[in-house]
Amino acid sequence: MSGFRHEALLYRGAAGFVQAVTPIVRDALDRGESVLVAVPEPKARALRPTLPVDSVDSGQVTLVDMAAAGRNPARSVSIWHQFARQARPPEQRLGIAELVWAERTADEIIECQHAEAVLNLVLAGSSLSLTCAYDTAELAATDIKDAAHHHLGIASMIGEVRFPEPALPEPPTQLSVDYQFGGGDLQQIREYVGIQATAFLVERLQVHDLVLAVNELATNSIRHGGGRGRLRIWLMPDSLLCEVSDAGLLDQPLAGMCPPSSTGDGGAGMWLVHQICDLVQVRSSEQDGTVVRLTMHRNHRPAGGDLSDLHLGVPSIQEKQHD
Repeated sequence: MSGFRHEALLYRGAAGFVQAVTPIVRDALDRGESVLVAVPEPKARALRPTLPVDSVDSGQVTLVDMAAAGRNPARSVSIWHQFARQARPPEQRLGIAELVWAERTADEIIECQHAEAVLNLVLAGSSLSLTCAYDTAELAATDIKDAAHHHLGIASMIGEVRFPEPALPEPPTQLSVDYQFGGGDLQQIREYVGIQATAFLVERLQVHDLVLAVNELATNSIRHGGGRGRLRIWLMPDSLLCEVSDAGLLDQPLAGMCPPSSTGDGGAGMWLVHQICDLVQVRSSEQDGTVVRLTMHRNHRPAGGDLSDLHLGVPSIQEKQHD
């Protein structure tokens, strides 16, 4: 059946995942469809031996480690957007996704749910059939119940997508930086972030990336948020949090979740932020303005690498095997 489909698949344990997913993938291959399986690496590796021998090597099936590529849940939107966009009518494509797992934090699960809602809008009209897997042996019942709201079967009725409603809670630790900034303060902002990140994070690339991301957000505040904003930084046991807030309203809940257009009409800054941080939380309203909180973990797993057939910039399982 053609058209975008978004469905949930409940399974129990790793063996249950393989048992449930294998016939779905094999049926799609029999129909000549391209398949992308984006799930945590152990499940992708368990699935591979059950597939036709040449399906992965030939590129008809691509396996992606979602724990790395989708550590920031918003990045999953770009993965499926690009995969679906490469289909040539009347070609149908199959996606198997797992975005929520037991190790996800409560903050991450909220962003996962937002990403699922965004997918319904971004992929409307595509020829992708996307099945999202949930492990009933590991996940809380509320997480599984909430997932049902975003899986539409045949996606014909698309509601309005908004930013998540819960306000961001105050982190349970003392601020290490609290700085009100204006138009001439970008250099000072970069120095504050650089000093904190250098002392806390392990990899130099993380420091560079975080400085770059915060600079993009502060620039947006100066240009679009009333000319000023506030930078706050917290050092958590395993993560560094940077938050930029301003009085402006961001009325684009999809901002940064899909690649910016080649016409140069904006969105590149938020796209960059989503690509390089481990978690991006955005809240915006007319009453409270805009808040963007970035998380960078010490045990950071880069989502880089070259998935050449998709041009997604995320590592595929088969490529890792040959490193």
